[in-house]
Amino acid sequence: MKKLLKVHKKKKKKKVLTAMILILIFSMALGSFIFVDRKIKPVVQAIAESKAQELANRSINKAVGEILKGKIKYEELISLKTDVDGNVTMIQANTICTKPLKIGNKCYML
Repeated sequence: MKKLLKVHKKKKKKKVLTAMILILIFSMALGSFIFVDRKIKPVVQAIAESKAQELANRSINKAVGEILKGKIKYEELISLKTDVDGNVTMIQANTICTKPLKIGNKCYML
């Protein structure tokens, strides 16, 4: 009978030890996950904001390009200055373009 109780106690100790090890492993995994999440979250958020800004810029550029296609010539936006030999000395942007850009109900000056 005593031998049977000793075997039972050893099995119970083994089960308790196994349970404690599993709880420790789970706690360490959870702690690691929380630590990594707190360290990586700001980086991932910054990358997401950057990608969203890039997507918005691409969409706006595409829409403006489609609206302006065939309506404004390069010569209206940029003027080239040359010297007497015909070499380009300056490229100047026409910042006061008189043609408005209409998007929806709003007009914008280029």
